[in-house]
Amino acid sequence: MPSSTPERQSRWPGGDNEACSFLEQEGFKLTAGWCWTHPSKELDDLTEREEDAIIYMIEEWDYGGFISASEGGKPR
Repeated sequence: MPSSTPERQSRWPGGDNEACSFLEQEGFKLTAGWCWTHPSKELDDLTEREEDAIIYMIEEWDYGGFISASEGGKPR
C-alpha cells in the first residue's frame, strides 16, 4: 500500500514510472534485490532529486535502498 507523504507524492506526479525513469536516465540500475545502484556514485554524492526518488520508491512500493559501488552490495 502506498505510504509516502503527500509532499513527496506531489514531487512525483507520474508515480513510480516517473521516479524509475528519472533514476535510470541518471545512470542508476535496479538490482535483483530491488535496490538502486550507480557505477560511480556514493551515498554522499546523490543529488537531492536522486535521493528523493529513491526514498519515494521505498515509501511507496517497498523498494530497497541505495547500494554504492564501493559498499559491495550493502543497501542503505
